[in-house]
Amino acid sequence: MRYLLGFFLVLISVGTHADALRTGTVEGGGGLPIAVTHNGSTDAPRIVFVHGFLGSTLNWKKQLESELADEFHLTALDMRGHGASAKPWQAEHYLDMQLWADDIKAAMEAGGSGAGAGKPLLVAWSYGGHFVLDYVRYYGTDAIGGIVFVSGNAGFVPRPESPMTPEREQQIARSTSANAATLLEWTEGYVDLITAGGELPPAEKQMLMVSAMMTPHYVRVFNREHRSDNSDLFEAVDVPVLFVIGGQDILANREQIESIAARLPRAEVSVFADSGNMPFWFDAGKFNRRIAEFAKSLNGR
Repeated sequence: MRYLLGFFLVLISVGTHADALRTGTVEGGGGLPIAVTHNGSTDAPRIVFVHGFLGSTLNWKKQLESELADEFHLTALDMRGHGASAKPWQAEHYLDMQLWADDIKAAMEAGGSGAGAGKPLLVAWSYGGHFVLDYVRYYGTDAIGGIVFVSGNAGFVPRPESPMTPEREQQIARSTSANAATLLEWTEGYVDLITAGGELPPAEKQMLMVSAMMTPHYVRVFNREHRSDNSDLFEAVDVPVLFVIGGQDILANREQIESIAARLPRAEVSVFADSGNMPFWFDAGKFNRRIAEFAKSLNGR
């Protein structure tokens, strides 16, 4: 109950741009309804936000309700199995990577040709980078203007195989448990991990907890089978790329990300020295200015 209370307290403590948010559904991969939220003028350049594992549109609250809406048409989607989007329980809805690509394609096309000017900038946090590269794998880069990868390597470097120790097996079982109490306990530890290094008010933590708990245990199981090796896509990513990483991030490897950027034809790295895994949350003002600067460079402004 305390998580729900905190969630609603955050919702009513909205910014000056929150009253313009528009949310609806689009038909994603395989016909699933995918929740999409917009803000800003439909005539402005577009930015599309893609959350990561156990995330949702709520992760982008400090972007969607910010001054970015004065200059850009902002879109955020809940990926299948997350947030307010459909959560079917059958494995086939999650193990075909093109379906994830189709969800992003549907969000990019939401509203038709009048929804935003020019090719959109895709901004992906953590595992959201894998979802964006699913899109690139199946649809290429012709329809996008650039990509921002936040706190993640997007699978350009494959995830190393970890030995299945009893301790790791137990953690996996807890993270995907059908027992609500066990799942809640594990998820709270996960939220503590991704927010490490930042001062998080109780109401904000509760909102992030609600967001994460909206992903059912069975979706978490299927997400573990999501393709994690995108090392074959270096040449395919031929649009401008910005990597954003926090200097205090304990989950993303700065040296690895800088080496990835060096291999891409048009990539740069921004380090937020005082941020951890969520610079868009704990250093939102700086993050929003950097994103706006990068987006304007794509549109020649």
